[in-house]
Amino acid sequence: MKLRLKIITFLLCLVASLSHAQVEKFNYKRSIDGVSDQWHKITLPVDIYGRVSSRLNDLRIYGITNENDTVEAPYLLKKLNGKHTTKEISFELMNVSQNAKGHYFTFKVASAETVDQISLDFNQENFDWKVQLEGSQDQQEWFTLVDDYRILSIKNPQTDYHFTKVSFPNATYSYYRLLIKTPDKPALKSAKVLKNDILKPVYNDYKIVKKAVSEDQKGHKTILDIDLEISVPVNYLQVEINEDFDFYRPVRIQYLSDSVKTEMGWHYNYKTIGTGILNSIENNAFSLDGNTLKKLRLIIENRDNEPLSIGKITAKGYQHELLARFTKTADYFLVYGGNVRMPSYDINHHTANIPANLAVLQLGKEEEIDHPEELKASPLFENKAWLWGIMILLIGMLGWFSFRMMGKE
Repeated sequence: MKLRLKIITFLLCLVASLSHAQVEKFNYKRSIDGVSDQWHKITLPVDIYGRVSSRLNDLRIYGITNENDTVEAPYLLKKLNGKHTTKEISFELMNVSQNAKGHYFTFKVASAETVDQISLDFNQENFDWKVQLEGSQDQQEWFTLVDDYRILSIKNPQTDYHFTKVSFPNATYSYYRLLIKTPDKPALKSAKVLKNDILKPVYNDYKIVKKAVSEDQKGHKTILDIDLEISVPVNYLQVEINEDFDFYRPVRIQYLSDSVKTEMGWHYNYKTIGTGILNSIENNAFSLDGNTLKKLRLIIENRDNEPLSIGKITAKGYQHELLARFTKTADYFLVYGGNVRMPSYDINHHTANIPANLAVLQLGKEEEIDHPEELKASPLFENKAWLWGIMILLIGMLGWFSFRMMGKE
């Protein structure tokens, strides 16, 4: 009987140590306050991104019950990156005409559908035109949608760029008349009448603590270095240019990937994460893949032009949410910052059953998880499989002793 009690005590201690070991795989934790329903939503704070892996696979929600058991709450990770769908509307090109103002193209849509963009493609490769777009129900009375809207195409050995999409507020007309204000005859190759449905992304705004501009006179380049307050994933970068004249400059976007200290000082390695064109037509906003970074560098190719005056810089990243299910009463906390795989939960396959409106839970302050050094009697116990094997063996011994005692009685 005493042996059986000792085995039971040992098993309980072993299970408790394994449960505690789950938490010790991670480096940080935050308490979760306000759990009252089965489903809740947690918005990840900005300062958590520098502590987790780039794939956010090292997030777990654990709880401690009144019986001191460790439970895990499953969650669905949601990136609020929005959604953009484009529907092509059937149309007929009815009339092509011209007068002193320019060249007209009249489109008739097949049905009374809402549209907000006309995409144009021309045989010409180099042009800079102003256009006017009007809408009408009967071709008698016309209403202006946009005027002096600029479309542009540049193609040469160094550049291949075009901006030929005419965007306007939602409109529902039967006829659309496009005036291209040029004496040259536009060779319209194709056109598309479109409706864009956009669910806007939800961003975190990042604080920029330093902006430094330098000129590479020999290379005809402007180098813009940007320091963020903390390491964060960047998905959106906008560069404002304080110039009144037209400009068109290729740009490379890089981030500091690592640094090495040498005898000559620190050497910094930058990796390119995006390219684009700074120009006087668009808003100069660039979409990025979300690399976690703290330092950005923009290299602007000036060629034979004077450097541009750099204005305001805006950096943002998509917000992330955890849609979590709580089935047991416990004190819950979020842990992160460990070398673990992405979790696999059943709720990932049943997203339609997650309620639409969820109460938001608040996270406490970040705490470091202690990792006490343990004396290792033998490398045998470094593998969890051995621990489970010992547990199975001890359970078998306990059953055998119990069976023998029952036989004696």
